[in-house]
Amino acid sequence: MNDWLLPEYNVYTVYQKFPGDLFEYPALRFAQWILKKKKKEFLLYIHTKGAFYSTKRQKGIRECWKNEYTGNRKFNYIIPIKKKKADVTCILTGKKRGTWFNSFFISKKGFKILGKIKPSKNRYFFERMFEKHSEAKILGILKNNVSTSKAWKIVKYYKPENYLYKKNKK
Repeated sequence: MNDWLLPEYNVYTVYQKFPGDLFEYPALRFAQWILKKKKKEFLLYIHTKGAFYSTKRQKGIRECWKNEYTGNRKFNYIIPIKKKKADVTCILTGKKRGTWFNSFFISKKGFKILGKIKPSKNRYFFERMFEKHSEAKILGILKNNVSTSKAWKIVKYYKPENYLYKKNKK
């Protein structure tokens, strides 16, 4: 993944010791901190633990990330945040305001709405962090409010040409 991420982004890798039962907490907390420390308006967050595996499904997710978050397509995610039309942009949103596939662009405002990220024993909490934060504007660029079965079908059959690139002005 670094082959396609590093040419376009400053990449920070956050590790945790086995068995990894802090789930996404360390990386999300670091993302909150780095956004403030570097005085940036937004960042791309990708949690790759599950995507590490060599299954067809995980390969599809990595391919989707690569196509959606690089080149001109990444501006579909960045521009709504810059124009204050979204606090968080992701590939797909779920039924409970979830951000499918552990990746999203998030603004400082998005993190401010969440408050200080805290550990959780529920590994799925981090995928639905915005469930109780209706004031956060979350936008799925390919689709919103997608069921589990539909999300997996989209990844299984994902091809960037199936999703028109919206030419956005910078």
